[in-house]
Amino acid sequence: MKKIALTILMTGIIQFSFCQNSLVNQVFSKYSGSEGFTVVNITGDLLKLAAQLDEKEDGDLEKLSKLKEIKILVQEDPVDGQRVDFHEEVYNKLDKSLYKELVVVKEADQDVNILARDENGKINEFLVIISGKDESVLIQVVGSIELSEIAEMGDFQIDGFDKLKMIKKNKQSL
Repeated sequence: MKKIALTILMTGIIQFSFCQNSLVNQVFSKYSGSEGFTVVNITGDLLKLAAQLDEKEDGDLEKLSKLKEIKILVQEDPVDGQRVDFHEEVYNKLDKSLYKELVVVKEADQDVNILARDENGKINEFLVIISGKDESVLIQVVGSIELSEIAEMGDFQIDGFDKLKMIKKNKQSL
């Protein structure tokens, strides 16, 4: 009887976890190919290849090889004069018990949230959610990475990744 109850519990947890992931995937699917939006999906294979080709040998790109996928959704232009509020579509619907909030920035014209899911001390997913007057960005990174490595990704020239530098500033309080 204990085995049956444990199996049911584990199945429920796994399904709930997939539901959370599918929420983010649904938003990417919803806006993919839509007027005014750009979706970029960088696969783990490309990240590993980039790490192998890193001539600097400083290890910057090696950190990326630990990732399975980076997905970026950017609203380039307002649709009918409106920007999408990713906080409404994603952040407000996430199960916050599965994520740690690393950074929260609220300004008059923009909100930024950086959240992470961890397993055994390693971050296996993190989200960057930016909603504001001038930009709306949703970034999902899946893989196995240290918090310090995420902060260092803020140096990469990818739209929205500059917000990851905030983790460096706030790392002492984590």
